[in-house]
Amino acid sequence: MSVLQAIVSRLRADQRGASLVELALMAPILLVMLAGTVDCARLISTKVRLQQAAERTVEMASAGGISTTSSSTVQTNMQNDATATAPSSQVSVALWLECNGTKQSDFNASCNTGDQVARYASVSLTDSYSPSFPWLFGRSATNRAIAVSGSASVRLQ
Repeated sequence: MSVLQAIVSRLRADQRGASLVELALMAPILLVMLAGTVDCARLISTKVRLQQAAERTVEMASAGGISTTSSSTVQTNMQNDATATAPSSQVSVALWLECNGTKQSDFNASCNTGDQVARYASVSLTDSYSPSFPWLFGRSATNRAIAVSGSASVRLQ
């Protein structure tokens, strides 16, 4: 029995494999954290890309020297600018007129004399992001897509 006790006490004091065991226990947790970080970074990148495209579109609408306030012309120009980044089915352009802060139904209408006139344009871009590891986002393999959008508005007049 003393030989067996000596072997057990020697094994108990031996520390050579402790680091490997700790790594084996922590590796799955670290890999899940890495996968989540990569997927979140890609999701944020998609959101930033859409937001920047929307901001560039309204900047082009305001800085491009719009010579007409025709809703169809403004909408077509903004749609064409935004479609360079996203398909036209994912682009939404809204135009509205405000007279003294009251929203009007017709963008091309005119306000009463003395009213403060403001014409606005807004563009929204939507896309979907499919994560590489959908279970990290609580998604099933069949319902992977996460809707992502970016929008911007500008006062034209």
